[in-house]
Amino acid sequence: MASKITLNDIIRYMSGHSVYSQQEISKFINIILDIFKNSFKNRCSVELRGLGTFITKEHKPKYIQLNTKIIDSKNHFVILFKESSELSKKINPSPQYPRNGK
Repeated sequence: MASKITLNDIIRYMSGHSVYSQQEISKFINIILDIFKNSFKNRCSVELRGLGTFITKEHKPKYIQLNTKIIDSKNHFVILFKESSELSKKINPSPQYPRNGK
């Protein structure tokens, strides 16, 4: 199994398992990614049932003093991912313990 999957890997896989060409699938995926980007730009969360939720979180500016320098960070937003409980159970299955010692 590959350690990382690229966008091209997804497009090739989808075109091999459907009647659509790679160009059509690429357009479709780019539309979805544009929706994600616009949602993040507008500070909206994106929920994908069974997968998880992407949220934007604001990081406040920090003032850090290192010896004689003061580092001033700026206010910025980060994207966080919270997996769904369904995905979490698939990734980390709970061990099956016998009940009542049986």
